[in-house]
Amino acid sequence: MRMPMTPAANILTHTPSYMIQTFNSIANFCNRNASVEVSNELLAKAYVGAVGGSVVTALSFNKFIASNPKLAASPVGRFVPLMAVAAANCINIPMMRQQEQVLEHRRFPPPNNDPTMVPPSRESHQSP
Repeated sequence: MRMPMTPAANILTHTPSYMIQTFNSIANFCNRNASVEVSNELLAKAYVGAVGGSVVTALSFNKFIASNPKLAASPVGRFVPLMAVAAANCINIPMMRQQEQVLEHRRFPPPNNDPTMVPPSRESHQSP
C-alpha cells in the first residue's frame, strides 16, 4: 500500500528548482542582518549561483543513479531534491552573508558608541 506524500515532499518533488531557490533566496534575504547593505549585484550572484548549483546537483545525481542499476532499483532517487536544495543553500547562505563577515571586523568599537550595538567578542576572532 502506497503512503501519501507529505506536503513538503510533494513540494520538493514537483516544484522546479528555480522556484524553490527563489523562495530560499527570499528567506535568506529576510534573515540577513539589516544593518549591513546587500547590493543587487550580490543578490543576483547568490540567486544565480544557488539555482545553478541546485540544477547541476539534481542532474548529476539523477544521471549517476540512472547509470547504476542497484541505485536505480532503490529509493535513493527520492533524496535527489533534498540534495539539490542542500547544495544550493551551501552556495546561497555564505554568499548572502559574506558582507556581514567582512564588515564585522571593521565595526569595532561600535560606531558613535551606540549602546544597542554589541561588539563582537575578541576571543571569537582569535586563531586556536
